[in-house]
Amino acid sequence: MARTSRVTLATVARRAGVSVSTASKVLNSRPGASPDTRSRVRVAMRDLGYYPSTSRSDEPGAQVSRISVVLTELDDAMYTPSMVQGLLETAADQGVQTIVRLLEPLEDATTAQLNAWARSLLGGGSQGAVFVACDLMNQAQLEACERVGLPIVAVDCHTMMDAGVTAITSNNFAGGHSLARHLLDLGHRRIGLVTGLQTSATARERSSGFLTGIAQAGIRQPAELLFEGDFVAEAGAAAARQFLSLTDPPTAIAASCDSCAMGVIDSARARGLDLPGDLSITGFDNTKVAIWSSPKLTTVNQPLKGIAELAVTTVLAMIHGKSPISHHIQLGTELVVRDSTAPPRVSSAFPCDTSQGPHGRLTGG
Repeated sequence: MARTSRVTLATVARRAGVSVSTASKVLNSRPGASPDTRSRVRVAMRDLGYYPSTSRSDEPGAQVSRISVVLTELDDAMYTPSMVQGLLETAADQGVQTIVRLLEPLEDATTAQLNAWARSLLGGGSQGAVFVACDLMNQAQLEACERVGLPIVAVDCHTMMDAGVTAITSNNFAGGHSLARHLLDLGHRRIGLVTGLQTSATARERSSGFLTGIAQAGIRQPAELLFEGDFVAEAGAAAARQFLSLTDPPTAIAASCDSCAMGVIDSARARGLDLPGDLSITGFDNTKVAIWSSPKLTTVNQPLKGIAELAVTTVLAMIHGKSPISHHIQLGTELVVRDSTAPPRVSSAFPCDTSQGPHGRLTGG
């Protein structure tokens, strides 16, 4: 989505057919403008979606005082809370205050309603916004943000990235691939994969990276070892119950996120399995639960602090009229090996030959 010109007071003045100084009088309720003029200016402001922030960033030397952080929910996967904390800390370091808001889904809204919603994001003196994991954001809302001149940066909002919004993510594909290689290098050949919902580009990239790594080793991933869940512990628990009930269960399970991996651990312990002796488990994100889980979780580290710092720096630059260095920025991931993965107790004699199908039972006992 090509960025349109920001709606300024000069734009309003041109629409209303008055001078900027007259438009300013109307805006600030100062005397010197007739009722008809005031009406024309207010109509122009409404039609253009103009809404001034408390601190005008387009004035020379003006300082940015406040930004909004918009999210769908505080998920139990700990990703969003961790990201929001990073954004708050980074903004504070820059001397910028933060307003945290929940995304308001708007379906079949009128232009006036959309403009009002977008203007609300500029309320309280906010001058820009960082959207976190807001894949429910629709095109009409994005266009409303453009109309009111709201600079926005998207963090893990793949639908917004597809629309041309400046987006910052981690390399989810590479992270999934590194998990596959780690488990294969340990000797695992029957590996259960718990994906996030495939409507999520993040989930698709992680599972695609993992399955590519498996395929590159010449291994066919059977459908019985694929489970589409979500980024929640309940999905991991349900997937583990299904996988571990198979006649030939996996020796390892890769979960879509750390919280999902906690669900896998819970189900495995309920069956009396030794971890990682009977079953290796991996997560994704490297949130705090990965460190405090038992066993400590092998996972993929997303540079959450780095993403937060870049998001805040980028939106502040955009507020001051500077172009972002790129409209799509991916930061690298890193495999973090802890105690939840180990070699399987029984190895396959033909670890990478799938021409005859899966070989042998690989579970411990």
